[in-house]
Amino acid sequence: MPLLRELENLANKREEGYGAIVSFKHYPMIHLQIPFWLYLKYFSLPKPTGYGLIAGFDLNSDRLSVVVINKDGRVITKRTWWYSEVVSHGFPKEKAEALRLSALSEALGFLSREHPKCK
Repeated sequence: MPLLRELENLANKREEGYGAIVSFKHYPMIHLQIPFWLYLKYFSLPKPTGYGLIAGFDLNSDRLSVVVINKDGRVITKRTWWYSEVVSHGFPKEKAEALRLSALSEALGFLSREHPKCK
């Protein structure tokens, strides 16, 4: 709840934005797109002490790519997690979702360990 309160305050001040999706496909769910630095502030250890780096994600059906840049726009790190088997005909949807979420979890872990000051 503190994360959501801070996100609401930042959005009201027009300092940050967020996206929201409501889905009823499998069960009622709300998906919020939260700035990465704010996610790390509440969910990473140790807590970030500065925000000099920015991470960007590109999530595709067969891969997840992450790039980290500094405040000057120079690429610091880039990495891709592949799960190309999920686009094969007949691949179970539940297993594909699990692989994608696993890649996202690995990416977040990588960033919090290697670049804890990402925004």
